This record gives sequence, C-alpha cells and structure tokens, in this order.
Amino acid sequence: HYGAYDDLDKVKWLVGKVKKEGLKVGVVFNPAVPFDRVLEVARFCRHVMFMGHVPGVEGRPLNPLVLKKIVRLREAGFKGKIQVDGAVNDRTIVKLKEAGVDIVNVGSFISGAEDAGKAYRELGKLIS
Repeated sequence: HYGAYDDLDKVKWLVGKVKKEGLKVGVVFNPAVPFDRVLEVARFCRHVMFMGHVPGVEGRPLNPLVLKKIVRLREAGFKGKIQVDGAVNDRTIVKLKEAGVDIVNVGSFISGAEDAGKAYRELGKLIS
C-alpha cells in the first residue's frame, strides 16, 4: 500500500530494494491518493491496484475518482496491469473494463448473492 510510506523517497527506495531481488513490483492506492502521486509511483511498477472505495466495509459504491485515475493512467502510457478491489459488481464491471482495468477482485457481489455461481457467470458475460 502506498500509504505505508507517505514519503516518495522511501517508496522509491523500497521499490528499488524489491527490484534488486529480481521481483516484480506492484503498489496499491486508496482513492484519496492524488493522481500525480499515482503517476509518479506507477512508472516504477508493473502492477497497480486501486481500492474502489475506502477499505473496511463491503458494499460501498465505486468512488468515481478511481475510474478517472485509471483512464488518466492509461492515457499517460502505463502498460502494466491495473487491478481494482472493492465496488466491483454488475453495475461497475463494464465501466472498469472500458477504463482499462485488467483484473478485478469481486467480494460482496458474489459472496452476498443467493446463487454465487450465477453471480460469477453474470459478471463474466458482461465483460466477454
């Protein structure tokens, strides 16, 4: 999580340390992180995950700023994987895909469904 180090120099140091070990680097951003910070950190990473809403409670709506940041990140040339965790459901999954998301973490839409398999298949049909 980007918030673990709010100092950009510390983030760069940690990313460098991880890369030195031959590992791929990804970072997670909460919705409140300004886009300029997202862009600056993302250029050192192969994977970016956005929290779809402030973490902690399932079922919250997708923060519209997250969609905007995803679009802007793709427009800025980010070619790595983009993932979203939180607020992924039948009303948001198509918007997320169109914005440039590669991977989604689905929680309450499936776990809270009467038929989890049907809910999963429904999401698959929406993005195929």
